[in-house]
Amino acid sequence: MENIMEVAAQYALPAAAATVGAMYLDAKHHITKDIRDWRNRRKFQSTVEEGRKLMGDYFTIYRMLELNDPNADGFWFENRSWTFGEIIREADKLAQWFSDQGVRYKGYSASNFY
Repeated sequence: MENIMEVAAQYALPAAAATVGAMYLDAKHHITKDIRDWRNRRKFQSTVEEGRKLMGDYFTIYRMLELNDPNADGFWFENRSWTFGEIIREADKLAQWFSDQGVRYKGYSASNFY
């Protein structure tokens, strides 16, 4: 029985130290966050490729937003998130504002902004 305790003590302390060390390095260098960001970027790239194939000539960011679940998280920034539906509503508000300023389809008007 004493042999088992010695073996457990022999491996438990280095394992605990390695775990704490790994947690420290992850917190300091954001390794887990980087891996998650990399996976999200790859997932987004594959989504864009699928979208190009499905939408052909009508491939716009707005159309991509429309094809997603309106209740799913679509954008995260500084501890806040927006669903795809909220993003569409904000884009529509911005489009309406541009229209109210006299900007038309395929047009621009810089004089309205100064």
